[in-house]
Amino acid sequence: VVRDEAAELAAQARFHRVHMHDPGEAVALLRRAVALAPDDPGLWQQLAQALHAADDNVEALAAVDRALARDPDGGPAHFVRGLVVVHTDPALAAAAFARAAELGHQPLQARTNQSTCLAMIGRRDEALELLVRLTAEHPEFAEGWYSLGLAQVKLGRHDAAVDALGRAVGLDPDHANAHYARACAHALAGRAAPALADVARAIAIDPGLRAAIRDDADFAALADSGEFVRLTAGDPVDAPTDAIDLRN
Repeated sequence: VVRDEAAELAAQARFHRVHMHDPGEAVALLRRAVALAPDDPGLWQQLAQALHAADDNVEALAAVDRALARDPDGGPAHFVRGLVVVHTDPALAAAAFARAAELGHQPLQARTNQSTCLAMIGRRDEALELLVRLTAEHPEFAEGWYSLGLAQVKLGRHDAAVDALGRAVGLDPDHANAHYARACAHALAGRAAPALADVARAIAIDPGLRAAIRDDADFAALADSGEFVRLTAGDPVDAPTDAIDLRN
């Protein structure tokens, strides 16, 4: 009966976190759940995920470590641990995402996240190699192509970036971040027309990107372009709202 009650609380918490976008209520429900079933690693992992969504990464780390103490081979917990520590210890985050992938939890996204963390700690060649292998093995994975293209932009390989980001956009035409990144690659290579076309598309999909694009140094060559000024001026609230994720 206790376990059933804990499971019901966890189901309610997921509803509040995913559908109501209320991580605070999810945390409250999951705290009640783990009090009822303190040896359930899945409940601790879900609590950590909710705490992370609520921007309480100190408590999230404590919760996910309790999950892993009970089940060291919990793939979802390793994945959440990577999310929790990515900005404070990207090396640990890379290891956590690698372990999640090994355990079969969201392996494609886990490897992509691992590559991002490796780049953050200066292991860019290793990160690039991981993404090249990932996209070769899973050419259907748009996020892999996006991450590969973004890595190529940062390495100054603009033509390679355009190719990879074109694959991402081909798989997911409404990937605002891929259009944004491809615009950067075109702008840095001196190709104003395709850069402006991708800027327009990125902002049409996600008006919230307008300010980031306007302030991005990658577009310095377009700063005096009337079209660029027009596209990036104004309040994104007044623009269409078919928004998706922000660029990493």
